[in-house]
Amino acid sequence: KTLDGSATQQDVKRLHAMNDALDLLDFEDESIEYLRSLLLKTLSSPLFLRHNDGREFISHLFTLHPSFVPHLHQAIRVQIPNARHRILQAYGNIYLRAWKKASASATPFRSGNIVEHERGLGEAIQKSIEENALQDLMYAALHVSTKSMSKAIRLVLQPIHAAKKSPQIDSLLYRMYTPILWRALSAANPLVRLNATSILVDTFPLRDPNDASRGDATTQEGVQKTHKALVSLLTDDDPAVRASASDASARILATFWDAIPTNNIRTILNHIIAEHASDKTSSSVRASAVTSIALLLDAPQSHAVLRSLLPSLGNLIHDNIERVRLSVVKLLLRVKKIKGIKFYHVVPVDHLLARLAAERSNITTTRNKKVVTQDPAFNASSVAIALTDLLLNSYFPRGEHVTGADQIRRTLTFLTNHPDAATVFYSNISRQLSVNAVCKLAAMLLKCLCASVEADSQPNVHDNSNSSSGTMNTNKKSRTKKRKSSTILSEKSVSNDESSSTLSQDSNSDGETLSAS
Repeated sequence: KTLDGSATQQDVKRLHAMNDALDLLDFEDESIEYLRSLLLKTLSSPLFLRHNDGREFISHLFTLHPSFVPHLHQAIRVQIPNARHRILQAYGNIYLRAWKKASASATPFRSGNIVEHERGLGEAIQKSIEENALQDLMYAALHVSTKSMSKAIRLVLQPIHAAKKSPQIDSLLYRMYTPILWRALSAANPLVRLNATSILVDTFPLRDPNDASRGDATTQEGVQKTHKALVSLLTDDDPAVRASASDASARILATFWDAIPTNNIRTILNHIIAEHASDKTSSSVRASAVTSIALLLDAPQSHAVLRSLLPSLGNLIHDNIERVRLSVVKLLLRVKKIKGIKFYHVVPVDHLLARLAAERSNITTTRNKKVVTQDPAFNASSVAIALTDLLLNSYFPRGEHVTGADQIRRTLTFLTNHPDAATVFYSNISRQLSVNAVCKLAAMLLKCLCASVEADSQPNVHDNSNSSSGTMNTNKKSRTKKRKSSTILSEKSVSNDESSSTLSQDSNSDGETLSAS
């Protein structure tokens, strides 16, 4: 009934309540073939996979008999290529629960007494799950020929990898991966090395927690072995492997910074910043290097080391490839949130404004073999949008103590000193602000412009009969008109140095001072 199209969650719940009755069946008898086929269909039923009772019922199926495990695993495996993210994670949780139940049944002391036959059956089921299901998935995750399939299998294994803090799971991963992972990291096929790099991150540190006689020596041995593998991957001939190695190294360092020797950290950072960031053969390697350093900033312990190294990445803001430029701006956005590191120390303000202005020229389309420049508001590049977000607090300050006059003053200063950069900035500002804020700014600018035009259009009165008196009146009116224009335009003709000084205010949310170089 639960496999019928009209079944409900209550039907699955009632079936789960009587799953202990399945333990009484003989799965080696041929007469159970029809029931076996019905049970296998539950593994592809969305109703079972969506609800916890259904997943619990499926995980219990793995503990019925060792010979039934390969059939259950095969029923799941054929679903993996086309399954959605949630379904893949549900399968992973099913494998994890099944292994835990089998492991508990194989424990010699459970509830005081346990029948020897039941314990032997539990050990056989646990061994069958490990060898026929988990080992098959782990081997496939390393050796499948497509990236999408490898990613799907890793999603199935993710719940098991995430439970690595448990000594039992840690020991399981050590037993399952040790024979195959280290060989895969040095395989001749670059795709196998690429898959192994992702698995290395999820299982680090790969060690045997049951080897109590050696203590921390086992962990240090695993760390050194991993470091050696990472250095080899960072210098790999394949660009995709090198890019993946940068990401893997950053993730490991960000999580286990204190557990890794200083010399190893220095070696890895030297490869990423000094070599990968200037790799002329692959833009993906350069972009991955910048993204990896951005990930590494998640570890507060790394800030003291990276503060002096980050400026080495600044020149990539002018890279020919947009993906690399975008990764640099995203790095600056992350640096902006960190106290003690200023984003304008990584990339100077002049370079940021020059890059913002240059993004305007990149907005082109081809029509009838002619290059036509489009409105930046409709064809803004991702780099221009990110730079607008980065500089928003500097050129359009907001807050309790910020008045409309302050916003107008900075707007006019920006438009006067850097017209090209300001054009791109204000064409993208609507993506960062609410409609009310944009309309308010437009209204203030229009009011300012109207007042300035009105002041400039007032006629000069000259009294020819009394030249002295007329000249005096004319000068007075001229001074009055100039004061009005000066007040409205808010220091429209300030110098470039004053522009940089203005930029220094509100560059960060905590009120940091932005120094102009």
